[in-house]
Amino acid sequence: MFTILIAYFLVSLLATTIFYFLGGIIFNILKLNLDNSYLKLFAHLVCGIIVGVFIYSIIITQFNTIMIGLLIPFCFILIGVINQKSQRERLISTLRIKGKTILLCLVVLFLISGYNLFFLWDKTHQILISPEADKVFYARVSDYLNYNGIESTYLDYFNSHNPTPYHYFELWLTALIIRFPGLNTLLVQQIILNGIFFIALYFGGLSLLNYFKKVTTFDLVICLILPFFFGIKIPFFPSFLYHHDDWYFLENPIIRQKLFGVSILFIASSLMFFRKRIDIALYIFLIGCFFNVSLITTVPFAVIIFCLINNPENKFKICSTSILILIFYYAFYFFNKTTGLMTDNPSVPYMIGNTFSSINNIKLILNYTAKNIIEILFLFCPMLLFLFYLIKKELKFKRTIVSISIFVLILYIQSSIIWSLFIIKPDAQQLFYNVAIPIANCFFFIIAIILVARLNDWKLYMVYLVLGIWGYVCIIATNQKLNNVKNKTANNYSPEYLESVKNKLLKLNNQGGYLTRFEDDYDIFMLNFIVYSYKPYLAFIKNNINITLIQSTDDINLRADSLYRSQQYDFLKLLPFNIYIQREKENNAFKSETLSRMRFIKENKLEYIIADKSAIVDSLIQTITDTVITDKKSGERFIILRK
Repeated sequence: MFTILIAYFLVSLLATTIFYFLGGIIFNILKLNLDNSYLKLFAHLVCGIIVGVFIYSIIITQFNTIMIGLLIPFCFILIGVINQKSQRERLISTLRIKGKTILLCLVVLFLISGYNLFFLWDKTHQILISPEADKVFYARVSDYLNYNGIESTYLDYFNSHNPTPYHYFELWLTALIIRFPGLNTLLVQQIILNGIFFIALYFGGLSLLNYFKKVTTFDLVICLILPFFFGIKIPFFPSFLYHHDDWYFLENPIIRQKLFGVSILFIASSLMFFRKRIDIALYIFLIGCFFNVSLITTVPFAVIIFCLINNPENKFKICSTSILILIFYYAFYFFNKTTGLMTDNPSVPYMIGNTFSSINNIKLILNYTAKNIIEILFLFCPMLLFLFYLIKKELKFKRTIVSISIFVLILYIQSSIIWSLFIIKPDAQQLFYNVAIPIANCFFFIIAIILVARLNDWKLYMVYLVLGIWGYVCIIATNQKLNNVKNKTANNYSPEYLESVKNKLLKLNNQGGYLTRFEDDYDIFMLNFIVYSYKPYLAFIKNNINITLIQSTDDINLRADSLYRSQQYDFLKLLPFNIYIQREKENNAFKSETLSRMRFIKENKLEYIIADKSAIVDSLIQTITDTVITDKKSGERFIILRK
């Protein structure tokens, strides 16, 4: 474990240094001089990451990436920051930071690397434990980006269906990092990516603190809880005042990397708010549209509404940027030949019509919206009291605090309404927690540090105490969730089976088949992570591995909900083996599923099959079987085929 930690820590350090230098070069070219070490590290690192992903995605996709749209906010930011009268300092001066800041960065990066590795390591069996399925899926998409150069949630190794968009930014960053040292994708994602994002967010918090006051030892510790600073479910509060998805308030970037991007951008945006550059602040946050596809539904509209209410300088340019990003997004997916915008089944018009089709549905929407607002009021009650106190007492930053509060309120209410309006569609939930949760975390953290800066003596330490207790509880909650995930998967397979599969798989190609027995009812998420099939432990053995279902899904029992059935049927049609059978039927070549499976295995050069305990392995597969490794614990079989 220690060897893994050192190796991935060193790569984390190298990647952080490269991104810092890249960002520093950009700042030097633009004649942007920063004096504060915390701010310099934060700004250079974030700039370097964004520019690095932008350049890499363009190279790999040959200009066919949604990241090209970053040019829109980039150009408006450049117009706002370029100052011909500024003197360009020497590059060495731009890059130089204090030795204490470097030491702090090293310590925090090492600690967070160890923290993330801890939840992947089973000390009993001395093996790595795969995290939950969607995190493994993120790693698969990163591998696919490098392998095929196409942005897609469907991993189209057999050229069988159309790719659709996803939250690519952090996945591109993972792809970039693994491109050169050839490390394990999943470990890069869980250790290195979390480490780099944590450092960026940590020094963003310190930059804000340092803007208001001199940073103390207390502040260095308090900023460590920033990624954990999320809502706490109140168990004794009446359950009828919570919506059924209140567990989203227990999410944080350590568990979901995509929340890191929004948190980091909001911190950067807030820094510009306090420097009276509202236009740059909003441009920065518009970059978030390219961090996660769901943010395109909320952020541009929230920015436009904010401009209409607050009337900032350069209002026309800001609104134009928002509109241009919206136009680019939909035009890109409309005209793109390799990547199409995912279709809504049920469609947006249908969902809107369904919402207002009855009084009961309208009541449901109002109920969910009200519960979202009530929940945030109770979860962040202490911070709301701090906010009211500052608005009443603060003089110097009162206007800025009000502006940020209005912006956050617009984002929160808009996200909540859209979630409630489209609650019948699972993806609509992301419109809420991808925005509301990280924004609420960072917003109330900012409020707390402003309060810390204006208080003294015992009142100051009371605020530190509140933050410390809150942070401790949040960290415990995060640890519990991570441990639950770890314990859930720790005993699925025997170590002997995993070692045997590893030894064999390293000698085989990356193409494999999967057989299972479909039992019970399936919904769209189970289809994605079970039917689309991938064994999470394989992610630790090989990068860019492709395990595909090699059986028909005609006998799957779909959930009775008619709103989801159309989505599920469309998804099933896109599975490679289903497409293969359909093509055979169209060409009058289909005789039986077993014969089609044999042809599919031969044509796609599958060298092994993974079969669940209850899966049926037909007689034809048995005739081409070379070796079978059976796990005594799970009953799973790893079948090596004769070449």
